[in-house]
Amino acid sequence: MKEFLFNLGYSHVGTHTKNSVKKLCFLLSISLDSLHKSKRPNIIHKRIVSTCPVCNKEFPNTETGKSVKTTCSYACSNIFFRTGHRGANFIDGRGTYRIKAMRTLLCKCAKCGYDRYTEVLEVNHKDCNRKNNNIENLEILCPTCHNEFHFLTKTGKWKPYGV
Repeated sequence: MKEFLFNLGYSHVGTHTKNSVKKLCFLLSISLDSLHKSKRPNIIHKRIVSTCPVCNKEFPNTETGKSVKTTCSYACSNIFFRTGHRGANFIDGRGTYRIKAMRTLLCKCAKCGYDRYTEVLEVNHKDCNRKNNNIENLEILCPTCHNEFHFLTKTGKWKPYGV
């Protein structure tokens, strides 16, 4: 029933909408039998077992005709689709600029020297061009210094609207 109403253009389907459509169909002598789930033909999806490319865990999956799940969970999906050759910052098989900077540069803030938790350090593009990933253009900053840099240069989230 919901699919039928969505196809008619209803964006929200509540009890009131369903009852109104049922009354209208009754007045127009339109049969609603084909809309009941119990009256629909059963579509049997092929059940398969897939292996997650991130954690190598097997998980149940179905071939629906549209697509098959690639990973076992949202967490693995985030890792799989946002890193490696699928990630936005993958350059010629060398990995992301963050990894490149962390391996090459000293893992501490270039401004204040913070190095307590290296996981929170961020990589800044000195010329504010995110496509220029040359090591000379990259610097490691703590979150505070990184935000301060973009605030003072009026770039990033402090960029004025319309510019």
